[in-house]
Amino acid sequence: MLESQIPYIVQAIRVLRDPEVLYMDVREGVLSAFGERLQRRLDPSGYRSSGYRCVKR
Repeated sequence: MLESQIPYIVQAIRVLRDPEVLYMDVREGVLSAFGERLQRRLDPSGYRSSGYRCVKR
């Protein structure tokens, strides 16, 4: 169970260390639903999501 969560945990650490990584991952369309929730929690006003495209404010 935990093994399947490791990629998400690693991604969360990358995002917390560098918000630009989150922006790039969303643009590439590889951010998971978990990551999208994390995105809103990190900066609800700084990013606009439209499907998998993300525009930085």
